[in-house]
Formats: sequence, C-alpha cells, structure tokens
Amino acid sequence: MNTASAASETAPPAAVYQTGDEIVADAADGVAETLGEFVHLVVHSEFSVRDGLIKVRALAARAAALGMPAVALTDHGNLFGLVKFYTACREHGLKAIIGVDLEYEHAGRAFRCVLLAMTAEGYRHLLRLVSSAYTGDTGDGGGAGQATHGRTTRDFLLQAADGLVAVLGRGSDV
Repeated sequence: MNTASAASETAPPAAVYQTGDEIVADAADGVAETLGEFVHLVVHSEFSVRDGLIKVRALAARAAALGMPAVALTDHGNLFGLVKFYTACREHGLKAIIGVDLEYEHAGRAFRCVLLAMTAEGYRHLLRLVSSAYTGDTGDGGGAGQATHGRTTRDFLLQAADGLVAVLGRGSDV
C-alpha cells in the first residue's frame, strides 16, 4: 500500500451537510461509512441560537444510521430541545446524553465549558445551572454571586458539579 492511499483511508469526511431532515457525511471517495462505537459528545442543534443548524430528530436518525450507541445534545446555554431530543433518541434506540455548553464568570472573565449529566443528580444540577444563568440566582440568597445574564458563576458551577462530566476547552480556569 502506498502512502497516498493510506492517507486517504484516514482522511476526514470531505463534506458534512444537512438536506431536509437528513444529515449527509460524504467521504472523499463519495462513500459514507458507519462510525461504530463513536459518540458525539458536543453537538449544537437548531436550539443553539448562535451556531446550531441540525434538527434534533435528524440528528438521532443519522446517529442511529451510523451505528452510534448514543449521542449528546449540548446547546448553548439552554435545554430547549431536551424533550424532542430525548424522544427522538428513544425512537431510534439511542442513549440520549443530556448536556449544555455553558458560560460562566470568574474574576471578571468569561469562560465556557460543556457539561454532561452522568446521573439523575447531575441532571438536576444541570437544570439548576442553566436556570441560574437566566435568572441570576446562584443560591447565595443575596445576589452577591450574580453573573451577567446568560452566564452562571464559577463558584456555583463548582457547587453543582456532582453527577456532571465537564469537557473543558483551552483557557479554562476550572
């Protein structure tokens, strides 16, 4: 086998796009292959106002067609698509991984992290964190820990960490 053919076997898809309710991932040679046990853990859907595109029903259908056992939904700062996503995943025999791409503040700076619910307690904490980002209520009673609308505080994030898995990006302070 020559080097050129070895490189093409490991090349990423040439294009990933959505047509109607279907996600299409074309390899460079025009053949799409199943991804086996691969699971997407960071996915922004139609409910991510800033950069989401995929409809949650199409996401579940395509993940199942590719042989994935599960898929996550981690929209920006909200859980608006949760029920539709969970229902679509169940219809396609997938495990729905509930999460959020959340912004938080610490020492006057803004950061982002993806949080995935690992347990029922983690799911409840996820609900509290997303709610705090919209209401400013970080449970301190006096509002001293309030953050900018759409964000929570680092302290509240750390208090509500049980049952959650955090995916941190470059520059994170957690």
